[in-house]
Amino acid sequence: MKTLFKTIIYLKLITGLLLSNNINALVGINPTSSITAKNDQFSFSINSTEYFTFNQSEDIESYKRYVVEFDIYKPREIKKNNKWDNLSLIFSSTSGSGDNNSQSYGISYNFNKRKFGITSSVHTHNLKFNSFEYSPLEASVSYHFRFRKKEIKPFIQLSYVDFNDESIDNQTILNLGAFSKINKLSIGTNIVSYFEKLKEGDDSFSYLGVSLSYIFD
Repeated sequence: MKTLFKTIIYLKLITGLLLSNNINALVGINPTSSITAKNDQFSFSINSTEYFTFNQSEDIESYKRYVVEFDIYKPREIKKNNKWDNLSLIFSSTSGSGDNNSQSYGISYNFNKRKFGITSSVHTHNLKFNSFEYSPLEASVSYHFRFRKKEIKPFIQLSYVDFNDESIDNQTILNLGAFSKINKLSIGTNIVSYFEKLKEGDDSFSYLGVSLSYIFD
């Protein structure tokens, strides 16, 4: 746990040097702390995340996101006791500088085994950025696993965001992160980048998230 806390602190210090205003920080809903819940017992989670966006030419810009996730029905076992799945509703609110904000809702399907899991989700956003309004649609799939004998779950996620607007390019987003659970609390961090920018070797548009969550399981 000490190593995880140190990593979060170091990443926050680094992002204080390279930050910007980024519309993509208002979308890109990453996996929640529910991936750390006990098997077949997850029911509800509250997640708070602060995002810091990267750009070498501008000042620090941060975004805050609050996410609530709860089950539509009780998780069920699949064939064997070490497999289970559940369907969740997710509501989120993201705020940035000025009146830049996004209100989002979506549905998530989660398939889990004892050591790994797969999540697929769809979200719709009501987004306001620089006085313009957009209605992006987002689809994502993620994979998470557990380190042997460790309460840390890394994840990798790919998301595709369709802004439904010809003036803004649709984006494929790569999301890498991890959660660690301490009793009912979960601490997480993740780094998000445009997939196209990564292929070009351009890191000028990425952002870092630091999360604190409470899980009811």
